[in-house]
Amino acid sequence: MAHKSIVIGSKRVDTPAKAVEIDKITRYDKVVERARGVNEIYTEFDASKIQDARRGLNKNLLKNITDALREAQDGELNVVILKYTGADELRRGDLRWLVERLDEYSDIIAVPLMPKLAKQATDDEQDEGPVDTLAFEDLKQNVRKFLEEADALGVEQPLMGTLPVRLPWECNHELFNRYREEDVRAFCANFNRRTPTANRQVEEFLQPFLGEIRAEGIKDRVLTYAVNVKPKKNHDSKASKTAQDFITVAHGFDILGENHEGITASPEAIEKMQEQMREEPTTFDIFDTGEYVYDKCTLSDIDRHFPSETALNLDRIKRRLRKREEPPYQIRALFNAEQMSLTTQELRAALQRGDSRETLRSKDGIGANEVDSLEAVQEAYEA
Repeated sequence: MAHKSIVIGSKRVDTPAKAVEIDKITRYDKVVERARGVNEIYTEFDASKIQDARRGLNKNLLKNITDALREAQDGELNVVILKYTGADELRRGDLRWLVERLDEYSDIIAVPLMPKLAKQATDDEQDEGPVDTLAFEDLKQNVRKFLEEADALGVEQPLMGTLPVRLPWECNHELFNRYREEDVRAFCANFNRRTPTANRQVEEFLQPFLGEIRAEGIKDRVLTYAVNVKPKKNHDSKASKTAQDFITVAHGFDILGENHEGITASPEAIEKMQEQMREEPTTFDIFDTGEYVYDKCTLSDIDRHFPSETALNLDRIKRRLRKREEPPYQIRALFNAEQMSLTTQELRAALQRGDSRETLRSKDGIGANEVDSLEAVQEAYEA
């Protein structure tokens, strides 16, 4: 973990930082000014959506981006994250159109997330693993063509490579090397709702990835971004759950993005969970800025957990939760992003003082498992 000042064009971001999904900001639901700085805009597409958009038959793909950007303020970093929901190689013309749009609307041109292709590669793997599968070859071809089109267009904005944490390092190493051939110095890790402190993620992704950054000599000149991190997990025997998503900041990621992946389960299981939620008291998971855990609050005790520094209205939140007019995660995501953003600023101060390690270990959310993962990652990054 390090404090950096990252400059992109006329914009500057101090890290570590928390991105706020800007389309959740409305005239009624805002975050405090001090928590603003990095805006994340997320949308999904498949091949037919791009082709329809190119022909003017589908305006929603771009509208999702342009509508969100209306809430952006001058000087804020806008990062568009696209998810390709298909499992095939994309046409060069479609990728060229995407690159052009990203160069226009995003301050960083991120290679689209391709989780379905990554999953297909792991499903199809034989003795040689996912690296030898047709799905991984299609994923690599999409990356190659995307980078080639960006080069041919002479884009103004910097590129950000994406790495699917689901795949073993053998696959991600190939992608990393391809990005470095184009002098890419920004990387987005798609955790696909995985826990960052699990041994598998530490040993097969975080250690080799951060170690490769160190070996390349770009540690102080790189931007690392994490998305779709599993938000929480049980911590020892305590009632509150560790904020696993926030732990990625301690691992050294410069910007923590949002989680856009829901729980993976059968339609029947999801329906059963939704039925239970309707019958049980409404709860609201609040990120505890002092302990790095999520406190599960009911409507009756949310008042005593509610922070003093927030632009969100407690009565409005309680009213919406009570009426159950919308899923609670919509307002919860904005609230917790605001609180995490404020907490990253406290971590920056600890980094500047030189006592960040002591600060982290003093938190309830940092247990033995978290300490082990932090030390393992630090060893790879600083060796």
